Amino acid sequence: MCYCSALPDNYTLATMAKVSGEVGDLVAGKWVHGKSIRAGIVMDTFVANSLMSMYCKCGYFGECRKVFDEMPERNVGSWNVLIAGYGSTTDHGFDKGLLETTKCMMMSGVKPDGFYCF
Repeated sequence: MCYCSALPDNYTLATMAKVSGEVGDLVAGKWVHGKSIRAGIVMDTFVANSLMSMYCKCGYFGECRKVFDEMPERNVGSWNVLIAGYGSTTDHGFDKGLLETTKCMMMSGVKPDGFYCF
């Protein structure tokens, strides 16, 4: 058993979040989120995008939206995850929120790239 106190880097945490989402393990995903906070890299765009995707894949769109809203900087991938989350969430579907999000994305200067990564 390893008792080291070293915190993982942003690449490791983003990969762990991605895997947690792929297997639908919300507990592991929340653990990764907590480690990201403790390491001080939760707002790294790469890590935050992976956390957002994990929450969507685990069926927690509200948590995805919370991470997105707290991000100091977003890239087209951030917006893609959010839009894909709206599209895949049964209680949101294709509604005003999806349209408003797309509008906000374009108003913030981010152009759609035709690739919605989810």
